Amino acid sequence: MGGVARFFVFNVLPFGISTAGYIFTKFLRQVVKHVRGQGHKLVMFLDDGIGGHGTAGGANVASQCVKRCLRDYGFLIADEKCQWEPSQDVTWLGYTWAMIEGVLRVSTDRVDRLVSLLKHTMSLVCSRGQLLFSARYIASIVGLVISMHSVIGSTVRLRTRELSASLLTRASWNAGVFLSAEALNEIEFWLSNVQTLNDKGSTLRESNKCSKVICTDASEVGYGGFVIPCVDPLMEGDETLSAEDTSYMHEALALAEDDGFIPNVERLYEHGDCVVIGTWDSDERVRSSTWKELEAAKRVLFTTIDRVKGHNVRLFMDNKGACTIARVGSGKTHLQKVAMDMHRLTSSNSVNLVTQWLPRNSNKTADFLSRCSDSDDWSVQAWVFGVCEKKWGPHEVDRFASDYNKKCTRFNSRW
Repeated sequence: MGGVARFFVFNVLPFGISTAGYIFTKFLRQVVKHVRGQGHKLVMFLDDGIGGHGTAGGANVASQCVKRCLRDYGFLIADEKCQWEPSQDVTWLGYTWAMIEGVLRVSTDRVDRLVSLLKHTMSLVCSRGQLLFSARYIASIVGLVISMHSVIGSTVRLRTRELSASLLTRASWNAGVFLSAEALNEIEFWLSNVQTLNDKGSTLRESNKCSKVICTDASEVGYGGFVIPCVDPLMEGDETLSAEDTSYMHEALALAEDDGFIPNVERLYEHGDCVVIGTWDSDERVRSSTWKELEAAKRVLFTTIDRVKGHNVRLFMDNKGACTIARVGSGKTHLQKVAMDMHRLTSSNSVNLVTQWLPRNSNKTADFLSRCSDSDDWSVQAWVFGVCEKKWGPHEVDRFASDYNKKCTRFNSRW
């Protein structure tokens, strides 16, 4: 200034700089440590904190302790923004913590804001035929949906793939992006379902129990899988299996495994809920392994849906990529389509599906089933069937067929 180098020091923390949040969090950390050191439970996110206790009296003591500590440290407290009285229904960080129900929900304000944006978008599409919206506007919709992940789960990623894809075409954040029919379908989905999904909420105490286990696998020639009853809950956590999980799987899969290398499929038929075996057609055999794994899981689910309807189901696959795509979708259209088919199938049949990776050497039963192709799977050519249909039809059942070469809607296969 005036040719002289001068240095300035902030008298207050400037929240306009990127490191301000980090500094403020480290500063408040000392207060949190002090309160926790007194035996109270406290969580802080910047200047928003929440504490609790198993009883109303204990919560009140903790509340007064926090209030006293903050004042002793010299903080100015905005009492109009604070809730010092114990409650079992609290809104914190945009979520409603319903302690009596044990359920977490998105706050009403955030849901209403999303619904308002969705309604406005669809009104412009329906009344004006508008399909071009600013990238910033569409990003705000996607951001609001994604922010509800803690309550709604991985569906927020699965059902915003097309909207996110439209953002990739932007020239700038203020430029327009075109909404495809699939992107509009996602907007309609959230408009119809966000309130219902939020009302259901997410349980604060996660239940790990599953009532059915499905194992699937795909090979070069076909796919296979089976459903067995779940005799013990699996632990939540990473996609890999812990030692405890592995011991359970050995117990559950003992229904299908023999002492030798080849699984005892007859025993699986006797004790399991269902066994599924299928063969890829000539076009499907050349597709990617990830698509085959996903498609195998979808077809096994489709075949066994009556047995798993209304159940908590854990689906095991030995392809990590397929496990992830089944949960959150994919940027690749052909993989996203299979993931969406699985989601629609499970949603419409009240199936709570959790996918988990299983090491290949622990999935040898499904692997064996996927290789049980029928080398004598002959079929009648379409024009030959047309001649027979005209002369002796109509035919109602195709005997000795398969799902890809059947000539009638109803058919029976080797399996």
